[in-house]
Amino acid sequence: MRNVRVMMMVLVVIVVLVWGRCASGAVTTVSGNKLVIGPTRNKCAPDNPRQEPVKPKEELVYCKEYTDFSCCDRELTRDIKRAVHALVDQSCPNCYAMIREYKCAECSPDASMFHEGDNSQIRFCPEYCHALFETCKDIPLSIGNDPFYLNEDGITALQWCRGKLGNPGYCFKGDLPQSIDSECKCPNHDCHVITQSEDATSSSSTPKLKKRKRGPTIAQVVATNR
Repeated sequence: MRNVRVMMMVLVVIVVLVWGRCASGAVTTVSGNKLVIGPTRNKCAPDNPRQEPVKPKEELVYCKEYTDFSCCDRELTRDIKRAVHALVDQSCPNCYAMIREYKCAECSPDASMFHEGDNSQIRFCPEYCHALFETCKDIPLSIGNDPFYLNEDGITALQWCRGKLGNPGYCFKGDLPQSIDSECKCPNHDCHVITQSEDATSSSSTPKLKKRKRGPTIAQVVATNR
């Protein structure tokens, strides 16, 4: 009887611990004889040097919505800013806002909820992923370099989002755009956005598209080498 009583007490303790972790947002699974605790709130992305969010010592230069409690410090947000600005021009405001938002999600105190793997791959909610694709498709990305397009070779939102989605409750969903950046669209995929350094004479914030000689797509190269 004593052994039974001890086993029951241990079982109760395990149930209480598991319930507490689940209530905090963790995913609990059983692998063999081990209890595995998955992503949880107030935890940073897997590849982030810090495991838990803190109050930044200095004001963030970017991703300022996470200034009070963050998985980023000032230097990391500076790196994120450089990456975003190298990818999309600010004169395409809707596409820029969405890319900025999900890049800054690395700073979220709940980043582990929608990042996974050693490289911290972000996982989108379906509606947000499709909106990101539709907003940024036909817009030349990669400022100052050979641009690429999300919908290269006629790829669809469903195809682009494959492998990028997370389970309900464990996916990133930001603000959805209210309009599209028509002035930035290049349906023929034969242009790039002119940066201020290329057009120093213009003070307009309206994006300008410059035609370019388009090289072969990846699909065309593969087909040629067959």
